[in-house]
Amino acid sequence: MAFLLGETFAPGYATRYCVGKNIRQTRFGIAGVGFFLAAVFPAILFFIALYARIHFPDIEPQHALPMVVTQLHSPFLGGLIIGALIMAVMSSADSALNSSTAIFVKDLFEHQLGWKDRGDGRMLKLARICSAVLGCAAIAVAVIWPDIIGLLLFTYHVWAPAIILPVCIGAFSKKRSPFLTRNIFITMITATGLTLGYRGLLFLYARDWWSPLGSKVYSLLDQLDPSVFGVTVSCIVFAVLTLYGRIARVSYRT
Repeated sequence: MAFLLGETFAPGYATRYCVGKNIRQTRFGIAGVGFFLAAVFPAILFFIALYARIHFPDIEPQHALPMVVTQLHSPFLGGLIIGALIMAVMSSADSALNSSTAIFVKDLFEHQLGWKDRGDGRMLKLARICSAVLGCAAIAVAVIWPDIIGLLLFTYHVWAPAIILPVCIGAFSKKRSPFLTRNIFITMITATGLTLGYRGLLFLYARDWWSPLGSKVYSLLDQLDPSVFGVTVSCIVFAVLTLYGRIARVSYRT
């Protein structure tokens, strides 16, 4: 569930959806890639994980693939696998970087702050600066936090509660109003804050630093991933805000 929610509407996928020549080709591309990955990807992961489990039972999960590659004793296959990994990582990385830059430039500086390009390339220069700053920040986080899986799950815990519900509402609902925008904004902030607090409680309990709740409660909380908790909270908060707004409007009219 964590990976399912965390990868939903990810920039790498959304960018690829938007580059199709038309809707028909985009549908064929998405379906074709989906069928291909469903047929090949799980089998490859299964055999890599099985080999690592048999020969390196105590290895860290993020070290399984490198150890399997080193055991192949084939420079050609090893180079092919490493090249494919680098291409996959860079493809997703540039999509995320471009999406983040577009969010800062278009949504923050142009829409919210009112900055405009006067023909001097001002916004292009700003986009380049944002790309450089975000890229350096990403490199710093990767160096400081070497646990790949832990960092990936953390991004899911921040991404999913804040993004899934607003994108679904924007894609499937034709309603547009300042009231709806305010509710979505409050929902995003509240869901993200509560999810980080939920994750913080589990982190403090795992380190034996602070455990205000009982051990049975923590055992139940540990079974529920923070991303699932966050998405559930976002749905509840948005439903409560919507219901409260409708009641308030009815009371105002009467």
